Amino acid sequence: MTEKTSTRKRPRGSKAVEVAKSKRDKPQLGTIITTKTGVMIRIVPVAIHLIDEIMYEIKDPEIPMQHIEEKSRDEPNPFDKQYLKDVADAEHERGIAVSDALIWFGVDLVDGLPEDDTWLKKLKWFERRGKFSLDGFDLDDEIDLEFVYKKYFVVSGRDIVMIGSASNMNEAEVEGALRGFQGDEGKDSDSSSEVEESA
Repeated sequence: MTEKTSTRKRPRGSKAVEVAKSKRDKPQLGTIITTKTGVMIRIVPVAIHLIDEIMYEIKDPEIPMQHIEEKSRDEPNPFDKQYLKDVADAEHERGIAVSDALIWFGVDLVDGLPEDDTWLKKLKWFERRGKFSLDGFDLDDEIDLEFVYKKYFVVSGRDIVMIGSASNMNEAEVEGALRGFQGDEGKDSDSSSEVEESA
């Protein structure tokens, strides 16, 4: 029987970031592109078994039972409204987790983190206005800081699609990751451009 997933919002610290802390050396192969914010990145295919493992870790909820009077027994009810909502939440959480993995393992910063921390000041400006939260990230840790820079300032939906395609993900998996990226805390595919244009 499948274990039921919690419906609470996931912590801001990503599982992909936690894994990355033990794998600081990343491959330096792949296509180099310039993002919408003018940052040069190298697209690196992500191991499909890593993506599969991340998706597997987020379980579908258990199908609830309902009592059928005519049959005097309990039967599964896959049409239960709360169950359907929990399934949708699990799918969304998988999309976020996979997009986070694509961002961390599939994007190399050609020039590394910028010495100028203006980008971080802009993100904190947005955070103060309730746009999103950086809770769960240790901004004094180089891994967390790099992930935050990639996710909230560098990567767009177009890049997620490119990395997913380069990683041999199928169309449905890429679409799920894109929805997770766009829907994470109200983030849209051009949110990095919005931060870039704000002061």
